[in-house]
Amino acid sequence: GNDFSLGTRIDSNLYVNGEAFKKSGNSWAVISDRSLKKNINALENSLEKITKLRGVTFEWKDTENQSEVAGTQVGMIAQEVEEVLPEWVGEQPDGTKYIAPMGFEAYIIECIKDLNNQIMELKASIVPTLKTAVSQPAVKKSSKLK
Repeated sequence: GNDFSLGTRIDSNLYVNGEAFKKSGNSWAVISDRSLKKNINALENSLEKITKLRGVTFEWKDTENQSEVAGTQVGMIAQEVEEVLPEWVGEQPDGTKYIAPMGFEAYIIECIKDLNNQIMELKASIVPTLKTAVSQPAVKKSSKLK
């Protein structure tokens, strides 16, 4: 295999067998062809899992030695993610944990679908009630006391 140092430019596709790390910007492409997959199953409890995760802002303690960007960052805490989605968390040889959110987009898509279903169910239960309320004449209260 090839070893690449920090700052090496690759003017072609990069295939990594293992974990890859990047600071920010652009996206990673993922091979996702149906012909390469088997045992395809729908995700379950996506909304429940994703709502248990906590987004945070933070600053790296030692940007120079950690080769990280200075200033306020946005992300999650690996140990917290591990409690909900352990398959998203890995550990480096020195014990430092990292997050590799495999399938994040799929979880978010399923969450949006779950939320949309909840909205549709609420609309279906509210609309008939509203139509009934609108179609019934208002009851006039008498201002005269008996």
